[in-house]
Amino acid sequence: METRKNTGFLLVNKPSGPTSHDIIDKLRRITGIKKIGHAGTLDPFASGLLIVAVEREATREINKFVKLDKVYTAELKLGAISDTHDREGRQQTTDNRQQTTIRRVKKILEKFIGKQAQVPPMFSAKKV
Repeated sequence: METRKNTGFLLVNKPSGPTSHDIIDKLRRITGIKKIGHAGTLDPFASGLLIVAVEREATREINKFVKLDKVYTAELKLGAISDTHDREGRQQTTDNRQQTTIRRVKKILEKFIGKQAQVPPMFSAKKV
């Protein structure tokens, strides 16, 4: 009798709060399967699609998903900055007297379309 392995992909709607690794750990506990990976880390503050590969056959294919284009939606607070560049840091308001208009916001947001060179802050969890 042949046993069939559970292998493939799960599309997980990750809520804001847990890390991508928290989701993977929970899936490992639920399924008893150790070989589980994902196609890109979502920030703990972020919610959205986490593509999860289960077992070796699927994890070998995960790079196909990593290279796909992504779409992001953001919520921001105008006129505020924080010492950690996120909502958990100490926040202070800026003294920016320029009038904010929809047109100005759209013009600034256009700078974020396309490939970005990003320097992680010093307090980032990034190791390299």
